[in-house]
Amino acid sequence: MSSTNNPLSSTLSPSSLPPPKTYNIAGITVSILGLSSLPPNCTSLTILYLLHPRLQFASTMLPIGSRLISSWVSHQSSLPPSHPSRTAGLLALTFDQRNHGSRLVDSVGNDSWRDGNPRHAQDMFGVYNGTAVDVSLLIDHVGSYIAEDFAGPMPSIERNLVLGVSLGGHAAWQVLFAEPRVEAGVVIIGCPDYIREPHILPSCCRRQLRGRKLIYSRRNERSRAPLQAHNIHPRSEERRVG
Repeated sequence: MSSTNNPLSSTLSPSSLPPPKTYNIAGITVSILGLSSLPPNCTSLTILYLLHPRLQFASTMLPIGSRLISSWVSHQSSLPPSHPSRTAGLLALTFDQRNHGSRLVDSVGNDSWRDGNPRHAQDMFGVYNGTAVDVSLLIDHVGSYIAEDFAGPMPSIERNLVLGVSLGGHAAWQVLFAEPRVEAGVVIIGCPDYIREPHILPSCCRRQLRGRKLIYSRRNERSRAPLQAHNIHPRSEERRVG
């Protein structure tokens, strides 16, 4: 079993930011970067959810988060004092995806077909969908945890973004499909649709997944409906999971 390399690792310099702060949110260990880099008169927050590659960990994404926050702080300093973005804060949040790092249950479940795991497709789909659920859960609760880090009222969380690499890239697509509170995403190696891209999966795996129920959230701005499951079919709606 060989790790999936982080494609950005060789381009990132060591972080000049303080170490991330760690929280236990709904049973998930979460690391958040940027709390000490917020503008003193911060009026709004954007949280960037960073999703790591297969066989790696939350810490894999910390250099990326540090680079992005440092770039944002540098950009802010170049803006006129009256510019509204001078008071906008950026935080980067990362966590171990399911069956990875501190949440490992079965190492074989992370192996590929080449490594002898015949259920590789099902196992990875499960992680993708689980990550989408976890991101929604963290969006629900993260504000109540970081509020303790502000002496006064906490700035409102106005935007949520996602960036994923490899396993995290596939999961990022599912987050974008399922969670309307995530406004934009960056996918570095990832596929939104395996059923209609026949070169992605062997035919046996497409047969296994075509009738499988995967989680999809039908949420809108007025109501937060419970997660619903929908069968995957080749010509089903565009915004399906998978």
